Amino acid sequence: MNYPGKNKKILVMGLGLFGGGVGLVKFLVRSGARVTVTDIRKESELQESLSVLKDLPITYKLGAHQESDFSSADLIFVNPAIPKDSPYLRLAQKHGVPLDTEMNLFFRLCPGPIIGITGTNGKTTTTALVGAILKKSGRRIWVGGNIGGESLLNKIDDSLNGENIIRNDDPAVLELSSFQLEDLSVIQKSPRLSVVLNLRPNHLDRHRTMVNYINAKKNIIRYQSAADDAILNFDDAEIKKWGSECAGQTVWFSRYNEVSEGAFFKGGVFYLKHNGRIQEICSVNDINLLGEFNRENILAAIAVAGRFGVTPEQIRETIREFKGVEHRLELVAEINGVKYYNDSIATNPDSTIAALEAINSPIILIAGGSDKNLPFDKLAQVMAQRAKTVILMGATAEKIEFLLKKQPNSPEIIRVVSLEEAVRVGRVQARPGETVLLSPACASYDLFRNFAERGNLFKSLVNELRDGLLP
Repeated sequence: MNYPGKNKKILVMGLGLFGGGVGLVKFLVRSGARVTVTDIRKESELQESLSVLKDLPITYKLGAHQESDFSSADLIFVNPAIPKDSPYLRLAQKHGVPLDTEMNLFFRLCPGPIIGITGTNGKTTTTALVGAILKKSGRRIWVGGNIGGESLLNKIDDSLNGENIIRNDDPAVLELSSFQLEDLSVIQKSPRLSVVLNLRPNHLDRHRTMVNYINAKKNIIRYQSAADDAILNFDDAEIKKWGSECAGQTVWFSRYNEVSEGAFFKGGVFYLKHNGRIQEICSVNDINLLGEFNRENILAAIAVAGRFGVTPEQIRETIREFKGVEHRLELVAEINGVKYYNDSIATNPDSTIAALEAINSPIILIAGGSDKNLPFDKLAQVMAQRAKTVILMGATAEKIEFLLKKQPNSPEIIRVVSLEEAVRVGRVQARPGETVLLSPACASYDLFRNFAERGNLFKSLVNELRDGLLP
């Protein structure tokens, strides 16, 4: 492989725990680079990632960063979660060391068309559903990006042929976060087909303002050509304005209006409209996903399928089979008539609001976590309307409790110090026919490495409760 980092001294800043950092390091080593990994986490915290890389020639600087690494490297790959104002990045720039990212590298090297999916909520579900629909049509599909799992970089190798290599006509379906999209401005590339689901306040601890957040998201369409497609949410006021800025064809999806081109919902039925022809795809009775918000995700996936000529029968069959994604309104167990749902992927207030509105039974809500500087006022109102009891933990517990107590019909509020205590309290509070819902509305970094670790612990605790092992 002719990779520009061959024989160069490359520093990877932030190994991470979701597979992207690991995949990048594996790719760089295979490409002939001399790789050093630096991470502020200690070795004990990174064992999951380090175990995958144990046999590779890598130098590790863990537990802290060393300034000399940032001034002496030929190239630095930066984890998207690293703040842009990091003094180490400023040091690298002062010494003329170029910066890069795993996703930007993938965009430059991927031989197949990229389908990029973003939005504040629903990215993971929509990405997984799009991948499943396109696979049902008989295509070779690669799903990756922020959805987790192994980096797709290691599916790129122009010296090999085979079933495990991305070919020129293989679509790569990527979930793209605002952090990843922010860096696309450096290489001025956007996906061949871009999907934008919705925009709500999120990651304001990183982006500072909603304007900056929107600007980062807009990179998904900003560098498209006339040959590209943008699939946009007609019902989102901000996204609707983007239609006039798209260089290629704009395709819409809507829960409330028939669109000129794309997908829409009417009378309990999902439709695809392409070149003036309307085709019925499926009805609400065909879907397994809780919540009206998932109709938006399904419509977006239908619109993507329409651009690839997938038949209505193939789309309908996939939607009927699709059970959702892990950590998003995932039914863990029903114990003594009480249902336990894992919604750990809900890391912002709007996502938790959607979860609360999707469940019809009385709810014992477990919420709280690290603070992304997001407003909780609307969430507190919906909590008061939908939740019987709110169990709060983490750094945002005090802030949420303050707003809840201002509501005219405030639910019972219980503060806990751990997820294990929260599950125990939920067991005591819940009655048959009610629901215990983990939907934090916050990131997890004050108590957990990521939302997946939080969700997996919740599932483990609920299973222990089911088996009589939780005291």
